[in-house]
Amino acid sequence: LEGLASATRYTFTIQARNAVGDGPRSDAWVTSTLCGAVSLVDSGEVAVGDSPGEVATADFNGDGKADLAVSNGQDASVSVLLGQGDGHFQAARRVPVGNVPRDVSAADFNRDGKVDLAVLNTQDASVSVLLGRGDGTFGTQRTFPTGTSPQVMTTQDFTGDGVLDLFTANSSIPLRSYTATLLRGDGTGAFTSTNYQTGFVAHGLTGADVDTDGKLDLVLAHYYDGVLNLYQSVGDGTFSTVTRVSPLTYPNHVRATDLDSDGRVDLVVTDQFSVITYRGQAAGGFVRKDDLALRSIARALALTDLDGDGRQDVVVSSGVAQVVSVFQGASTGGFS
Repeated sequence: LEGLASATRYTFTIQARNAVGDGPRSDAWVTSTLCGAVSLVDSGEVAVGDSPGEVATADFNGDGKADLAVSNGQDASVSVLLGQGDGHFQAARRVPVGNVPRDVSAADFNRDGKVDLAVLNTQDASVSVLLGRGDGTFGTQRTFPTGTSPQVMTTQDFTGDGVLDLFTANSSIPLRSYTATLLRGDGTGAFTSTNYQTGFVAHGLTGADVDTDGKLDLVLAHYYDGVLNLYQSVGDGTFSTVTRVSPLTYPNHVRATDLDSDGRVDLVVTDQFSVITYRGQAAGGFVRKDDLALRSIARALALTDLDGDGRQDVVVSSGVAQVVSVFQGASTGGFS
């Protein structure tokens, strides 16, 4: 089709007929699409610390522009980059945290209306919490213990008290210590740690109400065991039954969302060279749906609406191939 303007929505009616054109027409399908809306532009590079890893995005100084916090794995710091609103950033400022920082999360942990940081320190088996001042700077870190060798972290309210908590997946292979740690927030920026045995190496986790009972359940991606485990929440930060979703090869990232707008939680998982989706069912459980091929092993996974059509798109970075793969969400809940 010619003459279609970029970033403009068009409605099409689609029907199929045989090659000769003398057969009956199929049912007509009407689809609305936003043409050419996704484009990624390299806005340059900004120096950060040694061995940068995870990135958190939020407005740290209250100017309405997105800022970045980047964990620096080899110099025990987080680089804070204040955004200029045009895709460019001011020079990075380093903030000290623990040893071998890995995951980083931005949220208001003490409920003062200012964005704070939580940083997962793999070598120290701890989380550093830095309270934001609202001007792009942060207070001195406070540390809270996790299980041995924490790998990944999520920030959600797992206890149902309206206060943000932290959950970490910990996997020390030499020590055979496979745990998950709930850090219960008290609303002041302090946390109390509780360890749970998982029995498997977990490289990904998220919270989601998978059984629609109003309580936040825990989803763990167990890398070497090739499974997702769904831990049903009691509602107070403890968990009862475990449901297994398999088979997978090496699942290492998992996100929860509603892909097809049916009111049920769906799961998006990276599994070596592919992205796999599981659709939540009305009777409970999940059915495997999409298998999206990647050029290289996934390094990170994000869900966001890139083209403004109200549907979740999937973004995957692949470190070895040095590419970012973008899969645009379709009206059916699938991807293009």
